[in-house]
Amino acid sequence: MQTKNDDKIAAEIKLIAGYILKGFSNNEIANKLNYSKSTINNRINVLFNSYRVKTRSEFVIKFCKAALNTSKQILQDYRIKIKNLKKTNEQMNFILTQLIKYKSCKEKTNLIIDKVEKYLNNVSNH
Repeated sequence: MQTKNDDKIAAEIKLIAGYILKGFSNNEIANKLNYSKSTINNRINVLFNSYRVKTRSEFVIKFCKAALNTSKQILQDYRIKIKNLKKTNEQMNFILTQLIKYKSCKEKTNLIIDKVEKYLNNVSNH
């Protein structure tokens, strides 16, 4: 079970990762976050172990590859959603066309019924 402290450390590690990606040194990160250099070193070790890397360069490359893969997956998901929306749009256009045809047919039918009723009224009045 994760504690609040674990969540805090995880958030700090994400923040540190961002600083590493921006090119900050350990000392600069420590100064930014007002932590000791050893705390920053410990957090970076946790970060590097989670990515299974030993250097900043390896981390940046692995992080960027993971981000690229995530971006590709998101893009693919959006392409699928757009394709489905296009299908839905085509279906809606078909339904709308059918409704317009139905309305037109209904209007024509009502006109015919009106004419028949008028005719029948004229015939019955004579």
